[in-house]
Amino acid sequence: MAIVVATLFWTLLWGPIGLLLATPLTVCLVVLGKHIEALQFIDVLLGDKPALEPHERFYQRLLAGDDTEAADMAERQLKKQRLSAYYDAVAMPALALAQTDAAHGKLSQDKQLEICNTVEEVVEDLADYEDQAPEGVALSDTSVAAVDSPRGNWRIDYPILCVASRSPLDQAASTMLAQLLDKHGVPARIQPFTDVASARSFKIDAPDAPLVCLSYFGSVGNPAHVRYLIRRLRRVMPNASFLAGFWLLAGDDARAEEWRTAVGADLVATSLSQALEVCVKEAKADTGPVKAIAGGRGVTERLRQG
Repeated sequence: MAIVVATLFWTLLWGPIGLLLATPLTVCLVVLGKHIEALQFIDVLLGDKPALEPHERFYQRLLAGDDTEAADMAERQLKKQRLSAYYDAVAMPALALAQTDAAHGKLSQDKQLEICNTVEEVVEDLADYEDQAPEGVALSDTSVAAVDSPRGNWRIDYPILCVASRSPLDQAASTMLAQLLDKHGVPARIQPFTDVASARSFKIDAPDAPLVCLSYFGSVGNPAHVRYLIRRLRRVMPNASFLAGFWLLAGDDARAEEWRTAVGADLVATSLSQALEVCVKEAKADTGPVKAIAGGRGVTERLRQG
């Protein structure tokens, strides 16, 4: 369409000469649009790349409350990658954009709740997809083997409690993590952020869970809220291990380890895939308290006690 319109324009402007030069001139304008900020609109109008990245389009659908279109976008991507990889590459960066807007006062609490509800609808729409490589597609990333039968303290209805630390966006991430855990044989229960928002309203639905996964999209400057939340949880669940999911620190393993120490967590992850790997390893091992970090390469270092 861009070529046809450009050909008509240059032909009307310069006649036969414009017809000959239409395509080269259009290509030159597109190149200028790629490299000159003031002319970027030309690249958007005439270029062949989408105006928005996949996670930006997903965020756009979340803002519009269009779970049907968001799920349809996800299903197209799931033909090329497994579910956990899609969540980490598209859904979680979209929630990170939402967190940025919320931090700048552009996203009200009610709008965050709407986004959380839309994410839950999308997760439900994707319930039929397993977390494995699509048939006929060879992927370089490795998948986590499912747990056949949890042992010891993990033989309960919900061995993992996914806690939304502070906001509806944390709850949306917990919803995705809980779905992935369930698909790998480790059922998880989601604790809404409203149940742990304050000491007065504090409530835990699965106090016997051996592992607690805290989801946190908060500011990258101060994880104090997670520290106080873990203190409250330890009073109710003294035998549980705690995994802190610092989603805004993706790729920054050193900072994630610093935060793990600061908040008093036993384990840490910066992506859903890392959190999934740690939880599945804990379910298979069931060796009691551990202290670990899941790094960018998905490697967990276990320091056994006793």
